[in-house]
Amino acid sequence: MKTSVTLVVLLIIFITFWFWPKAAKPLHLVVLSEQQGMLASRDEAIRYAIDRDWSEWAQHSTLRLSYIDSSQPQSELEKSLQTLDAEQAIDALLGCGDSVCLRKAIPWLTQQQRLILYPASSEGVWQSSLIVHPGLLANQVLLPAVYWLQTQSIRDVLMIGTNSARSTLLLRMLSNHESLREQEITVSHLLFDYPQQFNDLNTLIIENMPDLLILDTCEWFTQRPLLLALSALPLPVLSLCSDQPADAIPGIYSVQQLSQAINPADIRNSSAISRNMHWLNRQLMLAVSEQAQWDTSSLRDFFSYRSGKTEAGSLTTDRELRGSWLSVALLKYENDALIPVWKSAQDIRPQVFPSSGSPSTWLHDLTIYWRNAGGFWRTASTEEP
Repeated sequence: MKTSVTLVVLLIIFITFWFWPKAAKPLHLVVLSEQQGMLASRDEAIRYAIDRDWSEWAQHSTLRLSYIDSSQPQSELEKSLQTLDAEQAIDALLGCGDSVCLRKAIPWLTQQQRLILYPASSEGVWQSSLIVHPGLLANQVLLPAVYWLQTQSIRDVLMIGTNSARSTLLLRMLSNHESLREQEITVSHLLFDYPQQFNDLNTLIIENMPDLLILDTCEWFTQRPLLLALSALPLPVLSLCSDQPADAIPGIYSVQQLSQAINPADIRNSSAISRNMHWLNRQLMLAVSEQAQWDTSSLRDFFSYRSGKTEAGSLTTDRELRGSWLSVALLKYENDALIPVWKSAQDIRPQVFPSSGSPSTWLHDLTIYWRNAGGFWRTASTEEP
């Protein structure tokens, strides 16, 4: 009799424990963005999208948002992450305004096996499946420029970039592109360390007048020296800074994420960084809501081949999180309107490694740049200690 009563009591306790309402797993997200210096204004779009999207979630669920200044050296950034992770386990990282920040975070991500939701574009050339990346990769950034050049009588191109891994690699990819070599288009370059160097741009251009100027000076896109220099140039300008608003500079051609079905006017006064960050936030909320138990592995499965619609059209994340399939366009901002110049007929497959050259060759080039830059991914004043 006593045994039966004991069994009944244990059964009741088990059933009560099983069906007792359980507190939701506390969510700890860390936001990486530049909080000081000339890139802080660029990354405001990331922080604004995160604060706006997660404020309502925080009213109903346990949420901790921690913020780290990504402008600090990699060693300090890793210490900050370790400290926050010791206080409360980090579930995922959000943000980074460019691949310089992303590359600082990758070693910690790899060691701790955590995911980062990265909204910006990138030159690619990495080996990591811990990055959810709805922004443009190098092949997608360059495709509109290459296709448009094939329809023009342009033979001499000057590319101006920052002294960074991104500009260095994009220049090499563009110079080696088979289509441009077949058309005998010459691509030369200038890599600047400071935005003040644009004060002499007009003189440099006139000495060897090109047919087209291609910009990859994304860190300084809104800096006054750049804007003044561009306003005085008597030649067309094409920007590869797809994360910046397409209507930021009058008369300029701009590579953008945009599907065939979207009117360019619908993306006015907004940046791809904020649009992509909003999509990533919403998808993460859905993942956490749908799964009682979730970790890096389950989040990776959730985002693998994830399809969705952003304000700029549809996207599909790659099966192994090696970028996203995206539609791209070349727009021109003229007479206060965004005019489509070229649009891809379908979503473009992401390529982490460019088709020209082997992965080992590109990684070698990237490592050589990093060593020559003294352990930095960018040697400009935005990252000097």
